[in-house]
Amino acid sequence: MQARDTTEVDGNGHVLYRRRNQGRYIEKRIRGQIVRLDNRWVVPYNPYLIGRFNCHINVEICSSVKTVKYLHKYIFKGPDRGVVETDEVVDEIKDFLEGRYVAAQEACWRLFGFETNNKSHSICRLPVHLPGQQYVTFKEGTSLHSVIDQNAETKLTKFFELNCHIRALIASGNEGNHMLLRYMDLPLYYKWDVKNNMWERRVRKIKVFGRINMVPIGTEVFYLRLLLTHVEAPTSFEDLLCFHDIVYPTYKAACIARGLLQDDSEWKNCLQEATVIALPKQVRRLFATLLVFGKLLDPLSLLKTHLDAMSDDWRNDQNCYCKAILSIEEYLSSSNKHLTDFFNIEELNEFGYSNIVDIGGDSNDNIDFDNQNITFLEEDVGRLNEEQYIVFNAVTTAVLNSNSPDRLFFLDGPGGTVYGNGNKWNCRMPFE
Repeated sequence: MQARDTTEVDGNGHVLYRRRNQGRYIEKRIRGQIVRLDNRWVVPYNPYLIGRFNCHINVEICSSVKTVKYLHKYIFKGPDRGVVETDEVVDEIKDFLEGRYVAAQEACWRLFGFETNNKSHSICRLPVHLPGQQYVTFKEGTSLHSVIDQNAETKLTKFFELNCHIRALIASGNEGNHMLLRYMDLPLYYKWDVKNNMWERRVRKIKVFGRINMVPIGTEVFYLRLLLTHVEAPTSFEDLLCFHDIVYPTYKAACIARGLLQDDSEWKNCLQEATVIALPKQVRRLFATLLVFGKLLDPLSLLKTHLDAMSDDWRNDQNCYCKAILSIEEYLSSSNKHLTDFFNIEELNEFGYSNIVDIGGDSNDNIDFDNQNITFLEEDVGRLNEEQYIVFNAVTTAVLNSNSPDRLFFLDGPGGTVYGNGNKWNCRMPFE
């Protein structure tokens, strides 16, 4: 550790704690030598935790969303695994057998029947769909009328029916313990009866969350979902279209009338949630989708806010922002759009856009790869066998020559043939 006067956070989210050089130190004998220990040698700690648990606990500040992503990956990576080597080597596939490793502590825990996991809350999934467009499930051979009858009512349509009943009770003065609820709050007070296909009042409270299913952004079903998260006790699909006695033609128009789309707060929340649960590639695709369908009022602000999350997979590359911008441009090209349709050139140049795309032409055909020249080491190429070299030569020729007619290849490489090892790669080409 180095001495520093202030606490700082580096580019990777690691906290560099303040360690002031006050000239104070203690002397300790280590391996027969006297060593001076100052503030740089103090391990971060919390006095309360040390006293509470009577042991040393190293304390670090988690100041980055990367920490949350790491914890989720660590939890869901699976149990410990061991590799057992067999006495008789058959081939490279059967040479090693991968098996689960259970230590003595875990074995005792399971023998005594102790809990290995716990769930604090339940999740109730809430479907959302346009009128008559719900998902239909059926078994092969089921009659058409049976399929229609079984899937005619959903949690959403039954939610509308329940609200009609509750509003009628309130209007008649028989309120009781009925409440006007939003769709996502319904599971707190009602449970779904699968057998009778209806919502029933909960007898006892449990820890449960209602979560509305994700839908494509920019579509009518997305704006329907947005209305369901804000409107209390709607009685029908048509009721959601009505606001102040005016029936709007689309759910998007109803959202605008209610003031739900006057700014980019909804899109900001959407991206913020995505940066926590999605990969950088998925966040970039989501941002491109928002540009095309979301009608963002201030796309530059959203880009600056979430560009770090979009370029997280290249965080060790000094051109990470440029690569993220180029990736977004590629997603936009599939919709015949370009970044210049949503941003000024001056705004894009702040992220190095002019260095990677020729503004005067098609961004897909004028990508500047001068800083990404591909070099092939002669030493590695020399290790290829004859048929591997044929594959290598054909593919590199197609990559470096855009006019080559051979642009699609099929490689059949069975297990254990990556480096030759006496086997061969079968190459079939070209496929157009």
